Amino acid sequence: KSLVISEHRYLNENLKPILKVGQRVVAGWWENPSDTSSPPVGWFPGVIKSCRQLKQGGLFGPDRFYDINFDDGDELDDIEDIFVFPESEYDLLGREASGTFRWKGVRNVLINDSIDRYAKTVGYWVVNRNEDKRSSFLGDALRCYDDLIVSYKGAEVKKADLNLPEEWDIDSERKCPP
Repeated sequence: KSLVISEHRYLNENLKPILKVGQRVVAGWWENPSDTSSPPVGWFPGVIKSCRQLKQGGLFGPDRFYDINFDDGDELDDIEDIFVFPESEYDLLGREASGTFRWKGVRNVLINDSIDRYAKTVGYWVVNRNEDKRSSFLGDALRCYDDLIVSYKGAEVKKADLNLPEEWDIDSERKCPP
C-alpha cells in the first residue's frame, strides 16, 4: 500500500513519470492478475490502452494504474505504475542487468525505508557530478552525464567516455535534458 498523501502535497511530483495512452511500454505480466504482490512472471512489450490515476499517492506523485494491450494479443488491466516502463527505458535498464555493461556516472536512488512502493522499488536517477539533477528516467540521467563529460573534456572526449556514444556527433553540442 502507498503512503496516502493529498494531491497537493507530493514531495517530488516530477520524479514519477506520466505515461501516455498509445505509448509503447514493457509491462509486467502475471498468470493471476489479482496477485500483483509477487513479482511478475515476465516482462512483455505492448501499448498503453488507458490509465487510471488516483487522487492520492506516495512521495513522487499520484498512484497510476495502466491497462495494457500486449503485442501477443493478451490484455491486462490495472497494472501498477511500478510495473510499467517506456520501451526505450526498459531496453536501457536491460543493458546493465545483462552484466556485460556498467553505466558511468549515474546511480539509482531508492528510498528503502519508505512505505511508498514507487520510491522503494523504482526510485529516481542522479548524475554523480550533479546530485541536484534528479531524473525519472535512466535515459535522461545518462544523457545529462554525457553532456557534462562532453562539456568538461571538449575536443578530448572519446566515445568510450560516454554512456550513449551512438547518440553523439562529438563535434556537436548537446544540452542536459530538462
